[in-house]
Amino acid sequence: MTVGTQKFSFDRLFRKMDELVSNGSIIDKVIGQKGVTHFVPSSFETFNYIDAQTMENYIKRCEILITHGGTASIIQGLKFEKKIIVVPRIKKFKEHVDNHQIEIARFFESKNYVETVYDISELKEKILLVRRRHYDKFTNDNTSLLNSIDSFIKKTFGK
Repeated sequence: MTVGTQKFSFDRLFRKMDELVSNGSIIDKVIGQKGVTHFVPSSFETFNYIDAQTMENYIKRCEILITHGGTASIIQGLKFEKKIIVVPRIKKFKEHVDNHQIEIARFFESKNYVETVYDISELKEKILLVRRRHYDKFTNDNTSLLNSIDSFIKKTFGK
């Protein structure tokens, strides 16, 4: 799991994952990069921040990448052909200043690249689903994707 380098806590995700690991719903090894998240899981290993190369090595070795809705984190997982579950940060939970990560997650989901968790209670089901579902392959020539994201952001946010 990675939640990037945002200045906001993402307790909601870490609490749910800790619950799933503690009650045996998830038996896989879980490692989480939690940034400034306040909640400290008791059921799996976490770290606040690591260097880019170490993070890349974790992503290369993982089976499933669970990430916040940050474009860089999502694209990094796609680059290494990982199955990805996006859990967007949500403003009402004080996880970000707005809900742009929901829009980013919807965009990648519409391309059949990722699975998205809009309600944290769905995390277990999405983990089971992503294991058996096929996703489209992301190509390294991401010019078209970046242009689509840029166009989407301009249309959605008027920038």
